[in-house]
Amino acid sequence: MFMSPDLVCIQPEPELWDVLQKIKAALGSRWSGLPDAIALFPDGRIVMRDMKVAGKDKLQETQQAFARIARKLLPGRIEFGVVEWGRRPRRIRPNQSLQPTAGRSDD
Repeated sequence: MFMSPDLVCIQPEPELWDVLQKIKAALGSRWSGLPDAIALFPDGRIVMRDMKVAGKDKLQETQQAFARIARKLLPGRIEFGVVEWGRRPRRIRPNQSLQPTAGRSDD
């Protein structure tokens, strides 16, 4: 998804599209590892974020490779980060109470 600095989804600006095409070319004409969210700020910074389910997902090698190549092509201009959300569902065994266990809250 492409978004403006105020977090509104947009069509990519030509400048951002050109940057992404350079990265894609360096990756062998593939989009492997493209982050989930990308923002181009008025000062020229590009911020990229991957979203992961806490305790379940982790960054893949393709995502690491994308970040390495992007940083090499645009040093000091790109910022990467990971946003973790949620948590793994609690497993319920047959006949187990659905009440929270001691020291744990499901709020």
